[in-house]
Amino acid sequence: MKYFSFLVFSVALIGCSIKGNNMIPLENQTILKEVPLSLIPEGSQRIDLTLKDISNLPVLAFNHINSRTYRSANLQPMDKINQVLSNYSKYNIQYYGYIKDKKRFIFLNYFINSNNNYNDWRSIIVLVKDGGASFWRIVYCIDNRSFYNLEINGDA
Repeated sequence: MKYFSFLVFSVALIGCSIKGNNMIPLENQTILKEVPLSLIPEGSQRIDLTLKDISNLPVLAFNHINSRTYRSANLQPMDKINQVLSNYSKYNIQYYGYIKDKKRFIFLNYFINSNNNYNDWRSIIVLVKDGGASFWRIVYCIDNRSFYNLEINGDA
C-alpha cells in the first residue's frame, strides 16, 4: 500500500509539472515597458518585471479561472470561461507591472495571434474590441497573491 501511495503521489507531481511547464510557451509571453494609461489605475507607477515574477502566472491564472469558487461566482458567462480554458495553450500573454498604494500588480493581456496579425506584440499592447474569448485580461496582485478584474471581450 505504501508503494501505491508513493506512485500515485509521484505521478500527480509529474503531471502538474508537465502541465505547468507546457501550458503557454515562454516564446509566447512578453513583458511590456509601457501601456496606455487607461489600462492601469490612476496614480500608479510602472515596475520592472523579471522572468521570475511571471514564471508561474499562466498556471496560476488558469487554476484561478478554472476554480470551483470562481465558476460558481458567475462573474463571466460560462461559455466564455470554457472557451478560454479549452484554448488556453494557444494564447500569447503580455505582462505589465505597476505599483499602486504600495501594492505590486501585474496586468496580464491574453490574445490568440493565429494569423500573425500582431507583428509587434512584444513591444506594443494588443487591444481589440470584440473578438470574444480570443482576447481577455486579468490583474494579479503580487503581494496578496490573488487575481482581480477578469475581462473577456464580447462578440461582435
